[in-house]
Amino acid sequence: MRTMMLRLFAVCLFFNGMMGFAYAASDDRGGMGTVSSAPTARPAGAAAGVSQKASAAPAAPKMGTPQAVPGCWYDRGGLQSAYGAYEAAVRSYRQAITMAPHDADAHFQLGVAHGELHAFEAAVRAMTRAIDLDADESAYYYGRGRIYLLMGAEDLATRDFMEAGFRGHRDARAYLQDAGLFLE
Repeated sequence: MRTMMLRLFAVCLFFNGMMGFAYAASDDRGGMGTVSSAPTARPAGAAAGVSQKASAAPAAPKMGTPQAVPGCWYDRGGLQSAYGAYEAAVRSYRQAITMAPHDADAHFQLGVAHGELHAFEAAVRAMTRAIDLDADESAYYYGRGRIYLLMGAEDLATRDFMEAGFRGHRDARAYLQDAGLFLE
């Protein structure tokens, strides 16, 4: 497992280095300038001779670090989940969410990892946040329904399975059919 995690880390570093970060460099006349893949001596948009103390932009993450790419944390969490390291996955998904708070899938996967740890309330909260961010994704309703089933809340599970089924989720439809509930 450690070897696979190191390989994923190396891939994240490779792609981060390949993609780089674009910095806007102004020309000496204060004009717009060009976009470069290398940082300039002045912050983005700075004109020559103008103090940047009051409006200093936050520094970009250093290239070559996983912190620079939220997707690396998401991918890392997926790998950790695949190998059963759910506590580590929770930490990775939380880091991804810190960097990209509107990533519905990261919230959903955080909920899945919490569910595997039997932290059902945390799982429901994370999956509900995913639904709040992307109410059209049927898998989010289905996943939350599965957590409700594990909690013993069959009425809430059925409600989510019905919603997922109406949105076309095949597994939700199969569950409802097996339960004798049919969607029209």
